[in-house]
Amino acid sequence: MRCFCTGLTAAALAVVATGCASTRTSTQHLLGIENRLAGRDFAAALEQVLAAKTTAYKEKDRILYYLDAGMLCHYNARWAESNELLTQAEQAIEEAYTRSVSMAATAIMLNDNALEYPGEDYENIYLNVFKAINFLQQGTFDSAFVEVRRINDKLNLLEDKYARMATEYNKTTPSSGTSKSFRPERTRFHNSALARYMSMLMYRTEGQRDDARIDLLKISDAWGSAREVYPFPLPSFAVALAPSPDAYAKLNVLGFYGRSPDKLANTLYIHTQPDSVTIMTTQQQSAGNTEMTALEVIPWSIGNVLPAGTTLKFQLPYMKMRVSQVGKAVLYLNGYAVTDLQPLESIESVAYETFRIKEPLIFLKSISRVIGKTIIKVKAMEELKKHEDGELVPDFLVDMAVAATENADLRVGQFFPAVAAVSEIDVPVGEHRATVVYFDKAGNRLYQDELGTVQVRPGKLNLLQSYYLN
Repeated sequence: MRCFCTGLTAAALAVVATGCASTRTSTQHLLGIENRLAGRDFAAALEQVLAAKTTAYKEKDRILYYLDAGMLCHYNARWAESNELLTQAEQAIEEAYTRSVSMAATAIMLNDNALEYPGEDYENIYLNVFKAINFLQQGTFDSAFVEVRRINDKLNLLEDKYARMATEYNKTTPSSGTSKSFRPERTRFHNSALARYMSMLMYRTEGQRDDARIDLLKISDAWGSAREVYPFPLPSFAVALAPSPDAYAKLNVLGFYGRSPDKLANTLYIHTQPDSVTIMTTQQQSAGNTEMTALEVIPWSIGNVLPAGTTLKFQLPYMKMRVSQVGKAVLYLNGYAVTDLQPLESIESVAYETFRIKEPLIFLKSISRVIGKTIIKVKAMEELKKHEDGELVPDFLVDMAVAATENADLRVGQFFPAVAAVSEIDVPVGEHRATVVYFDKAGNRLYQDELGTVQVRPGKLNLLQSYYLN
């Protein structure tokens, strides 16, 4: 017996049954990485990622590889290699966005896992921070300035980026059966305090005090305009523009701790009616008792194509913040505690805020895809049943194929920190032994980051970095 399909039906089933392996997010290549990060073995973590370049990181995951390897090169003080990889990530992110706009209609029917990973917006923003630090470590101020300016340029274009994507998606709605439009959320995060702080340090070092003062004002503006992104008090910059005493110079420390959010899957259900669909979630009421709760009713003209009462399952990704053990970080000089590092930017909050902009697009796109693939399945099965010589594929097998390709895209860079904290202090010119000690919320010592001997020089940017990704 043979399976008989018309050309259209064969193509339809091919869309439904796109390879399941390409529609799942795998993190097998990261097994053991948590222990390496906890032990500050950045070298071993980098080797693990480099070894997985051609196996775990497929061509569609190349941006993920550039980000992971680029950040680990940074932590290993391989500044030039880090910049090369992060630059490749930045260029590929721009290319991926351009392609995603041009193929928006096709992408509606494809699971995001099967598409090129486009990078999260916070990754695209903060890669420039670490590129700037890399350039500063190499003594290249002009290039560091370029990277910092690009951060605010990207923030200014963020809403326009998804408005354009929504416009392309909306061109498909006349045939989708719904009057609901693709529309991104708005954001109040248009100004990065961390980018402004780095800019201020460079302007001040170059003697451009008015520009440095403007950056300090912009930091205050960031707190006022996006309070949800800055869940801690505004740091004090009382000494930032004050001249250092004679024989003293300013020492600045950037401390990064915790890890940026992970992505998890939220399973939802579509319940069909002829002229609408109800989006539902499950809630456990008690042991062995789970109930479905309606979240939203969306007008959707399905007619008689799908029987009323059909229930379809799909998944959406969401950002899950990791819980950092760090309660505070303290700068020690020559064995003595001198100042706390004050939180300046919650990178994890920025990750959540920027992801929120595109969540409505992911939501409606996922619903459109599941309904569209199910309708294709129904029509394909009807076509098959018209041919007596056809070997029929059981309905439940095709249902399984649809469900198997509906997995949330959980790809995300693994090595960005969660919080950036800063300290600034006037210290005597000369050599000092610097250490940053991280404490938990109960005051217990977690880790002591020995930064070595620093030569504090007048009129220079004396900048240290410390990392604890736990």
